[in-house]
Amino acid sequence: MKIRVVKRATVRVVKPHELKVGDYILYMNLKCKVLEINREKREVTIQVLDENDIQTRPFFLNYYVIEDCIEEEVDVNPECNYFEEGE
Repeated sequence: MKIRVVKRATVRVVKPHELKVGDYILYMNLKCKVLEINREKREVTIQVLDENDIQTRPFFLNYYVIEDCIEEEVDVNPECNYFEEGE
């Protein structure tokens, strides 16, 4: 299985109240799109790997909004989720 991970990025650190729907954030070395922000419940819904991988997470202290990045495709061993360098 192959996924794209962020190898290098220029980011802007923001607080939850500064985050906007449509922002791309750095989450676990992945470029994720912010789909919904529920300030009442203090939750953020993000699209992680593809349109089928939607996750809702509690607010973090800071978010890293991606302004520019370099991604690389890597192989993932599905049995242990180990990243191997791409070709």
